[in-house]
Amino acid sequence: MSSLFNKLTISKLEYKDTTTFSLDKICDMINEVGPLPPIKDIVITGGEPFADLDSLQKILNCCSVLQKNIYINTTLPAKSAAEAL
Repeated sequence: MSSLFNKLTISKLEYKDTTTFSLDKICDMINEVGPLPPIKDIVITGGEPFADLDSLQKILNCCSVLQKNIYINTTLPAKSAAEAL
């Protein structure tokens, strides 16, 4: 399980360098570790997941085949902000 933890853990340095970021890599990781029995939930967080709905949908599509609980950690807009849209 230690190697799995190391694979899933992202350091602050990795967050600063976004040149290797890709949705395909995220989906690859979901497909690799998602089916493992200890994984019961998938949490999408970091930044504002709802800021890019197309990317969020792609990630959700990758998760949908896993039969896991999916949580999205985000901030919903205030009512006045939503009315402005």
